[in-house]
Amino acid sequence: MIAQTLSYLEKTILDEFSGDNPRSLTQLARDLQLSDSSAIVYHIKKLISDGRLVRVRKGLYKTVAYEVNEAEYMVPFFGRGKCGPEGYFLEDNPEYHIPVSVQLLRTDTEKIFALEAAGNSMTPVIEEGDLIFARRMEIAENNGMYVVSHNGEILIKKVAIIDQKQGKGVLVSINPEIEPITIEPDQFRVIGKVVTIIRRVST
Repeated sequence: MIAQTLSYLEKTILDEFSGDNPRSLTQLARDLQLSDSSAIVYHIKKLISDGRLVRVRKGLYKTVAYEVNEAEYMVPFFGRGKCGPEGYFLEDNPEYHIPVSVQLLRTDTEKIFALEAAGNSMTPVIEEGDLIFARRMEIAENNGMYVVSHNGEILIKKVAIIDQKQGKGVLVSINPEIEPITIEPDQFRVIGKVVTIIRRVST
């Protein structure tokens, strides 16, 4: 049970997006006699941060159940992680939380986090838009698949260790067209080991 007290506006927003045909933010603001939708946007961001609401697409959200089933865990989602250069920082504050079956994760849930894959260097194992679940850890095992920080970029790669003591190794892509990246020990950090991949299927 999420114990935080909700304001009247937050309850209204959750009720609105729990239905099949929610009003637009502009219409909702008008019906609530607000001068504009900025207050609604503020509370939507707060509800997303609290794990009560998830963004489906621009202007459309989905209410997360007030009570999480005992067989589910609210996994923090941190945005996008590159399977290639120009990765994104993994911030301390998640964008929102995703309810996930504990049986699907099959690991210590308290250390699990999620991010969306971007890029093609891990094709065909990981594709653009796949949802990646990883378990937080600081040391990589040889040839394991990890979420890492390297030169200020968040990457999803296989870590091939050459010298554990000196931190020498390379970040390997599954896509043979992508060259390995030599690890720079003072700019390298293991964030977590990939444990589950959920494929996004185009319709």
